Amino acid sequence: MCVVSTAAYFYVGTSKSPNAAGALRLRDERGGTGPLRRYRGEGVTLSLPDGKTLRDVAWFSVWCDEYSVNFGSVDIPRSLEYPKPAKVGALRGVHGVSSDPIVIVDAQTLLVPNFSYDGEAPDAKFWVGRGEKPSPQGIRIPDENGKESPLRKYDKKTIVLTLPGELTVFDIGHFAVWCEAFTVNFGHVSLPRAALANVPPSLKMLGVSPQVGHHARSIASSNVIRHTGQGKLFKTTS
Repeated sequence: MCVVSTAAYFYVGTSKSPNAAGALRLRDERGGTGPLRRYRGEGVTLSLPDGKTLRDVAWFSVWCDEYSVNFGSVDIPRSLEYPKPAKVGALRGVHGVSSDPIVIVDAQTLLVPNFSYDGEAPDAKFWVGRGEKPSPQGIRIPDENGKESPLRKYDKKTIVLTLPGELTVFDIGHFAVWCEAFTVNFGHVSLPRAALANVPPSLKMLGVSPQVGHHARSIASSNVIRHTGQGKLFKTTS
């Protein structure tokens, strides 16, 4: 995206096409309120004002206040399918492994409700990998405390797990409890690609932190615009 103007801003509005009447000016990607700086092929992430979602607006624009000119815009149709968490299967296996259906909160976050495991195996780990079933070629996932030590006993505990590094649910086909020392599958669930197609991105993927102090809404809520199959919050590029 390339913008040069002394009075250009990001705007959203409810009219049929961009204009100044009833439009809402957005803060820039840094939370600033001044005219837009120069951009060259950058990705930016913007938040709607507190209390607003994409259901409340019909378009997004780079608008010049000085000359009342639309520098570029995109329509936001009523039929837009918003990114949302996806529910997959439940864990069932040996060593007391069980859970309720797992929720893929975003592309890097798994919620495992009512997880149980007897804690008796020597080297059980949370595990992911390609394909529908686990194998020794999988990837170890830190526990809910960020540790990679053998799993302790769990008794119907709800936990949140984060995929490491740049790994996302779009790179894997299963989630498992796996004994690394003896290469044994204690229980797994498949992660069908079709079920994950509209999962929202993680904050890390968007390269942003919540705009604390400006009452930014959660990116996991309906102020996320779906883009390229993975979800972006007004991710604009050249």
